[in-house]
Amino acid sequence: MSVDARFARCFFGICSILFLLASLCGCKHNTDSDAPSESASDALMQQPLPYAEQTKEQLYLPDTNPLSEQKVIASWIPYFQYADLFAEADEAEARNRIRSLLSGAKAMGINTIFAHVCAFGEAYYHSEHYALADLASDFDCLQILAEECDALSLSLHAWLNPLRLQAEPILAKQSQETQIAAWYQNPQTNGRYVVKVDSRWYLNPAYPAVQEFLAKVITELLLHYDIDGIHIDDYFYPTTAPEFDAEAFADSGEKDLTAWRTSNINTLVSYLYRTTHSLKPHAVFSISPQGNMHQNQTKLYADSTLWCSQTGYCDWIIPQLYYGYENQTMPFEQTFSDWCALKRADGVSLMIGLAAYKVGVIDAFAGSGQTEWQEHSGILAEQTADVLENSALQGVAFYHLDATLALSQREETALSQVILQNRSETIQTSSGS
Repeated sequence: MSVDARFARCFFGICSILFLLASLCGCKHNTDSDAPSESASDALMQQPLPYAEQTKEQLYLPDTNPLSEQKVIASWIPYFQYADLFAEADEAEARNRIRSLLSGAKAMGINTIFAHVCAFGEAYYHSEHYALADLASDFDCLQILAEECDALSLSLHAWLNPLRLQAEPILAKQSQETQIAAWYQNPQTNGRYVVKVDSRWYLNPAYPAVQEFLAKVITELLLHYDIDGIHIDDYFYPTTAPEFDAEAFADSGEKDLTAWRTSNINTLVSYLYRTTHSLKPHAVFSISPQGNMHQNQTKLYADSTLWCSQTGYCDWIIPQLYYGYENQTMPFEQTFSDWCALKRADGVSLMIGLAAYKVGVIDAFAGSGQTEWQEHSGILAEQTADVLENSALQGVAFYHLDATLALSQREETALSQVILQNRSETIQTSSGS
């Protein structure tokens, strides 16, 4: 590592400590919001949230949001990283691996982690609602992540894929003690609450029982673990085929399948948002939809425009802008501009997800721009600068953490300098205010 890089990291560490002290006097996170204006199921929207609400004192909630005055610099830890973290490791070794990973993130200026807790209807933590995933261990992986993030002053958010389940052979072996397995094995709910698409099964969000189940899952996470938020990504409806939910659609009496499915997703998102804030008012509920807004709406039935423009759906929206500047159909600059131009309600913040994993590789879906990430260096740092220089945005998130920490020295130095410069400017602005 060069002298400049060592100095930068040292300076960043000092600044981080100073800023953490300053942030203790920061403003509270504003979580007041109006009820969403659209709902597919009035009965579901009006029913009480699961479990009893807790007081701030019972939950040991802080009086301030530690990230309220600084940009969020986040990264995702996906489930497939857990093989390196937990495989053939006892609890002490797993803790050492996690500490090493998170320390690397901290050194780069990352202050927020989205950690996979459920990718396929199975838990990477000790759950009363999900079966334990194969990559999980006898010890509680999420508890270790929470403790190590706390030790490094990193904000931890639990990341779920709410609707995606396992493939047939794995799901068939799950114990009927779990709700998903019970629905799968029951002829009355198989094909209705859980539906097969190609080789994989999915939860059907049309049914209130499914939405209530997911609310119980995030309730479990918020009450049992020291986490700062709930995060869901872009896996909503898995197909546009009408066969997926034909019975529920017919029973609904609606005529427009697209509008009905969109309303179902809106109802689910709003329900999870309200559940999150009823349990931890300062927690963040965030969503990372695809970067292609048209595809969100027409293929996934995800109304990201509504989630931005009205309160009651999310606190942070983090579109996955995994595109280069030369992408033929979704060039970064124009796509970034389109998202920034969306109307955002008070309390809804925009972050941008960036593709660290594409640095130095072929971008197969970029058309004429597929070699851009190989032919040009510094793209990730340049995109990060575009985001962080926009004072109206909340921050940036890198997919994924392994790829971010595996950047070449040249790419890592360029990215670290952008993050460090932004942090320094934030501290100066805060000190002068």
